[in-house]
Amino acid sequence: MTQSGEKFDDRVQGKITDLIRETGLSGQLGKGRVFMNVDAEFRAVAVVGVGQEGAGFNDLEMIDEGMENARVAAGVGARALQLQGCTDVFVESMESMEQAAEGSALAVWRYNTNKRRRDRTLISKLELYDSPDSDAWMRGLFKAESQNLARRLADTPANQMTPTIFAQSTVDALCPCGVSVEVRSVDWIESKSLNSFLMVAKGSCEPLSFVDVSKAGVMAMADPLLYAQTIYKPRMVVDIAPFEKAGALTGDRVWRLPLWRYFKELIMPNDTFDISNRGRGPASSCIAAAVLHELVPCVDWAHLDIRNVGMLTRYNPLP
Repeated sequence: MTQSGEKFDDRVQGKITDLIRETGLSGQLGKGRVFMNVDAEFRAVAVVGVGQEGAGFNDLEMIDEGMENARVAAGVGARALQLQGCTDVFVESMESMEQAAEGSALAVWRYNTNKRRRDRTLISKLELYDSPDSDAWMRGLFKAESQNLARRLADTPANQMTPTIFAQSTVDALCPCGVSVEVRSVDWIESKSLNSFLMVAKGSCEPLSFVDVSKAGVMAMADPLLYAQTIYKPRMVVDIAPFEKAGALTGDRVWRLPLWRYFKELIMPNDTFDISNRGRGPASSCIAAAVLHELVPCVDWAHLDIRNVGMLTRYNPLP
C-alpha cells in the first residue's frame, strides 16, 4: 500500500488489509473495490491498484508510467465513489499528487448542460487527503479543468456554440488567466484575404470569428499559417491540431510520422487546382501535413496532429 493507505489502514485497525486479502486484490493497475462502512468519517473507501511498485519513466514506451498509473488509479477510484453517490471525494497523492488530482478531476467530470435536472450526473467535489502538497494538487486540478473546458466546448451542440459564443467563451476562460485574446470579425478576415477560412464559413449563416476552428481541419489552419508568416516573419513555426498539449510526462505521447515526397505527390496540382486538401486515396494525418507543409516552405516547421487519438480506457469503471 501507499504511505497514506498504510496510515488509513492503521486508523481502521487493519480492516483494509483484511478486505484486500479476502477479495483477492492484487494491485493490478485500475482494478479495485469499494468498501462500505469501514470508517466512521468516510462511509465508502475505494481501494485501487496502482500497478508495479517503483514505476518510473519507461524509455522504450516513452511515458512516465508512475505518473500515468497515478492518473489511472485516482480516476478509477474517484469515479467509483461518484457512482456510489458520494458528494465529497478525498484523494490521496499515490506518490504523484499532481497526476492524482488531474486523473480524478477528469474522471468525475460530465457534460450536464442540456440534461433535465433529475438526469444530471452528480459532479463530486474533490478534496486533498493526507498531503501537504497543496500546490501540486492545485496544478493538477488546473490542468484537468483546462481539459474539461475543451470537452465542454466540444460537447456543446453547434447551435449553442456558434463562432460568436465560442469566441466569448475563449475570452471568458483565458483573460482571467492573464492571456490576451483578440477576436477578429468577418471584415478583418476579408481585409486580410484569408480566403480558405472564408470558404469554409460559407456553409453557415453564423458570423465568422477568427478564433473559431471547426472540423474543416487543414483548411481552417491554412490561412492562419500564411498570415503568421506574412506578419510576424517567424524563424520557426509549430502548428497543433486540434490544439492540445502532447508529451510523455502528460501521458500524451508523440510519434514521428513520415513527410515523404509520396504524400506531397498525392496533393500536387493538376488542371483544376494548385493544392488538393483532400488528396488522393484515404484521408490521413500525413496528407494533412503535406498540405500544410506546402504553405510553410521557407522556415523550420513542425505539425503536431493529435486528431482521433482518444481511446477508451481499459479500466472499469470508466474514468
